[in-house]
Amino acid sequence: MDGWCFCFNVLDIFTRQWISYRFVAIESLVEAVAAAKPDCSKLTLQYDNGSQYAGKKFRKAASLLGIHPIFIRTHTPEQNGHMEWFHGTLKREYIWPHDFANYQEAEAVISEAFRDYNHARLHSALKYVPPGEFLASWEAKHK
Repeated sequence: MDGWCFCFNVLDIFTRQWISYRFVAIESLVEAVAAAKPDCSKLTLQYDNGSQYAGKKFRKAASLLGIHPIFIRTHTPEQNGHMEWFHGTLKREYIWPHDFANYQEAEAVISEAFRDYNHARLHSALKYVPPGEFLASWEAKHK
């Protein structure tokens, strides 16, 4: 394996949709905004105090995008329960079953996991439909 790396993820808590992932936190944030095109003035981003999130570059990028940050306190994972659950699922169902030889293999598996999670994996919180289907249904009802 090439070495250890972090995967930074953005999750929409309402739709449970996995919006973006990258191996650099700022890239994940910028990609999420580009993909979802939210009104950033109404957007809150909850994250822990990891070094990439607490760094000046990340905070500046979030500020320039108009995103309101919500930091969770140190040693309180329950404050970020949705992401903790998501990361557990990501590891159990998609990452741990593989033994990656390099980053490219990891990227290929994560890319497939991204598609599966959003379009095939059923979510009990969404009455057992995938996030993509839930979002399409919600948008059709609220036009």
